[in-house]
Amino acid sequence: MPYWSHPEVNEYNNLFKEICIATSKKLNVEVELIPIMRFSGKSQRIDARLIEKIKECDVFIADITGCNQNVIFEVGYAEGQDKPMILIKAEQDETIAPFDMDKLQYIPYDKNVYYNAIKGVITRNLTELLKKEFKIN
Repeated sequence: MPYWSHPEVNEYNNLFKEICIATSKKLNVEVELIPIMRFSGKSQRIDARLIEKIKECDVFIADITGCNQNVIFEVGYAEGQDKPMILIKAEQDETIAPFDMDKLQYIPYDKNVYYNAIKGVITRNLTELLKKEFKIN
């Protein structure tokens, strides 16, 4: 997701922790979150750290609302790394994705009730993705 504000990033990380816990329980497998924009220790290059985390992840999830350039780059990098992806976008968002990015399927959610909307969309799709891509039942 793009960096909107510190409280919103915290809320997103909490939301995705809940999704990981729910999915872990449902599939009896450990699903771990690599939190966004929360790192500790020495200062590092943000782009290098993000690229490394994308390389490490098994599933890449991105909110492409607003078509933020950094997020678009990360989606392209994840696609180049052949990572299974789940892309979401607020249905109220009228921004147009860059050339070729508009070919990627995304799942709309209602930004007015985004917490529950995203939780439902991601939990459902992550569960299906893990079953199909990783043969987890």
